[in-house]
Amino acid sequence: MIDCKTLEIVTAPPNCNYFALSYVWGNASNTAPSDSSISSVPAGTRSLLSIAAPVVRDAIEVVRSLGWRYLWVDKYCIPQADPVLKAEQIGRMDLIYEGAYCTIVAASGRTDQDGLPGISVPRKSQPKFSTDGCNVHFVSSLPDPQATITASKWNTRAWTFQEALCSARRLVFTHHQVYFECKAMHTCEAVELPLSLIAGAHACPVLFRDEWSTGTHRFGALSAFWTTIKAYSQRSMTFESDALIALEGILRRFQSSPAFVYNIFGIPMVLERGPRGDKDTLLDPRPFVAGLSWRHAGVARRRKYFPSWTWAGWEGSLQSQRTFGGSSYESNLRLWVRDSDGVTFPWDMFWEGFWRPDGKAKCYARFKCLVVEADMFKVQLIPREDDASTETVETIVFDMVSPYDPA
Repeated sequence: MIDCKTLEIVTAPPNCNYFALSYVWGNASNTAPSDSSISSVPAGTRSLLSIAAPVVRDAIEVVRSLGWRYLWVDKYCIPQADPVLKAEQIGRMDLIYEGAYCTIVAASGRTDQDGLPGISVPRKSQPKFSTDGCNVHFVSSLPDPQATITASKWNTRAWTFQEALCSARRLVFTHHQVYFECKAMHTCEAVELPLSLIAGAHACPVLFRDEWSTGTHRFGALSAFWTTIKAYSQRSMTFESDALIALEGILRRFQSSPAFVYNIFGIPMVLERGPRGDKDTLLDPRPFVAGLSWRHAGVARRRKYFPSWTWAGWEGSLQSQRTFGGSSYESNLRLWVRDSDGVTFPWDMFWEGFWRPDGKAKCYARFKCLVVEADMFKVQLIPREDDASTETVETIVFDMVSPYDPA
C-alpha cells in the first residue's frame, strides 16, 4: 500500500481500509519501477512523489482530501523483483479492487502521465448565468458523464474492464466533472440533488453492471457470460498473453455463481447438477462443445498464444451468441484433447485430470488441440417469399464422415 500520510510503500495493516486506482498505463515502454528503485528512495514527501506518475500523485491527494490514508496502485504495490509473488498478486487483482473501499478511475487520461482534472489539471468552470430582473439561475449540466466515460481511452483497455466491474464503488474523473457509481446508485458532480431523490431515480448501476450474479439457471447464466465476453472482446491490450488473465477474476465469479459456469480457455460450460454432480454429467462433452459456437462480428486477427478454437485466440469483437445448454439433445459426439507432446486423451480422462478434488482447475495450458468426432451434414438454406414475410425452408443433405480413430 501507499501510505498517503508518510508517502511510503508499506505492508497493508490488518483490516486495512484503502482506495485503489484504475488508470491507463500508456505505451509498452512505460514500465513499472523496480523494487530497488522504490526501496532506495528515503522516506519523505518529496522523495516518493518524485518517482510517482502524475496520476498517482493526484490520486494520493484525493485520498488525503477525503480523510483516508492508504492507496493501492498496481505499478507501485505489486513487487516486480519476485516473479512468483508478482504473478500471485496479478492473479488476485480482482480481489484487490473488490476489497477497496472505493476505486479512483482516471477516465480522462491516456497515460499515467496525465493527472486528474480538478487536482493538478485545470478544469474549466461550469457555465452558468442569471436573468436580469428575476431570481432565475441557469447552469450547464455539462456533457453526459456516462457518454464521456464510454468514449474514453480508459474504457478501451482490457485490464480496466475487470477493475471497474469488481470494484464496489467508483469515483470517476472525467475532463468536465466527477461521476460516482456503486451497486445501489449513480450520480454526478454537475447537478446537486438531494440524496433521497438520487436513491429513487438513480437507484441502480448504469455503466458497471456485473453479469455473473444475474443468471441463476443454465441459459440465463450462459447469456450473461457471453454478454460479458462480447463487451470484453472489444477491449485492447498491449500483450496478447493477457487476454485471459486480465479477465481471470470475472471468470472465477461465473464459476462460483449459482449456475456454476466453468470454462476452459474462456469457453463456458454449464453443468446441470453443480460442481459435484453425477459423473455422467461431469464427463459429458456436449456442454463444452456447445460453447464453441461463438463467432466474430467482423474481421479478426489471430493471437497465437491461445488455441484458435477459443475467442481468446483472436483479437476482434464477438457477435451476440445464441446460447445452447449442450446436454438437452441426443448426440453421438465424441471429443478428445491432445497435449503438446502429441498424446491424445478422451474427454472423460482429460476432465478427471483437469479437475482437482478441492474444485480448483489444474493448469491446462499444454492442452490446446481438440479432436471432435460427430455426424456431419450440409445444410442448404432456400429463401421463399410469401405475401406477409420471408420464410426460410431448410433442405438438409446428409454427408456423413468416417469416424475418427485416435489410435
